[in-house]
Amino acid sequence: MRKTSVFGAFVCVSVLFVAGCDQSVEPPTVSEEVKAQIEEEEAKAAEEEAARNAAGEEYMMKVAGVGATGKGDYGVTSEEAMSIITVPISTYFQAQERAVFDMQIPHTMNLFQATEGRYPNSEEEFFQRIIKENQIQLPKLPEGDSYVYDVPSHTLMIKTKR
Repeated sequence: MRKTSVFGAFVCVSVLFVAGCDQSVEPPTVSEEVKAQIEEEEAKAAEEEAARNAAGEEYMMKVAGVGATGKGDYGVTSEEAMSIITVPISTYFQAQERAVFDMQIPHTMNLFQATEGRYPNSEEEFFQRIIKENQIQLPKLPEGDSYVYDVPSHTLMIKTKR
């Protein structure tokens, strides 16, 4: 009796699975306006990349986050004698950077997106509306590095020389 009920349950599940697989799901359509905007952003990014390459400048972009500024990076492990001094200092700088990069900027970006229905459209708008108006103090970067707002990914980046 038990083998029959197990077999019957297996057959029922198999039939339901096969019946459910017959449905096809249409991919969402993208409007022509959105396609044009995406193509425009890609063309603009390609132009900027070509301009940097033509100028002979080689840069590396990285996401602005904890440790991106290099402050507090003493290369000392917790087992070394100097760790009693360097670990608290390193933790202090990491906490400052985490407050800015992981809390203040994302929170402000979410508020901007909620009120405007979009993210900043340009680097100038990002620095004016997100950073300056909300009085966010970005950590100082090493000389030659700069903050850049990546419009397509809505991300604050750091541009560093290679």
